Amino acid sequence: AKTEGKEIYVLAIGESLRYSSLSLAGYRRSTTPLLESLDNLTLFSDYYSTANLTMYSVPQIVTRATPDDFLLNYKEKSIVSPFKECGFKVFVIAANLLGYDKHLSFGCDSLIALAENEDDRIAELVDSLADIYEKSFFIVHYKGNHGPYDNFRKDQDIYHPNPVSDKASWDNHEAMINAYDNTVLFTDYNTYNLIKAIDRPETQSGLIMVSDHG
Repeated sequence: AKTEGKEIYVLAIGESLRYSSLSLAGYRRSTTPLLESLDNLTLFSDYYSTANLTMYSVPQIVTRATPDDFLLNYKEKSIVSPFKECGFKVFVIAANLLGYDKHLSFGCDSLIALAENEDDRIAELVDSLADIYEKSFFIVHYKGNHGPYDNFRKDQDIYHPNPVSDKASWDNHEAMINAYDNTVLFTDYNTYNLIKAIDRPETQSGLIMVSDHG
């Protein structure tokens, strides 16, 4: 059905984000306080990754490839194409695999490859580009929670000791978890800001976020 007015949609792909590490899902630490403040959020508890490596799982998110027929991701068009055919401007903003595996973003209007520590630029870029076009679709790929677990800002450096800001060893299991949980706080911050960037008056918008694997 034809939709009147502005449309903005986002497919956000997280990286190494564990469901069991989200306070939104019952984790003992407050790792997703900003997302929990939203009243228009649905948490899916029955999503399973199809692979435990980014290079195999991400193609299966943006194409029809499956574990039984992975080569489809090379043979068929990606999710970019149907949105283009429906008149959307399509942007890929990536601090990870989608930034350099170009066949997965083929046909998009612009590919913006970020540095690995620039997840917090994504919401601002989406906000700016969505202002320009009536119909826009974004695929974003975080650096997210990939090791080494140092992808967080100073204001997310909450759990200590951790090997990033303290003299703790990466061999210290609890210290490693502290660092990882700080990266989850950063993902919470970035995803919350991304939702706020597209949640506009008189606009039909939506975001779905999945992680490539835990």
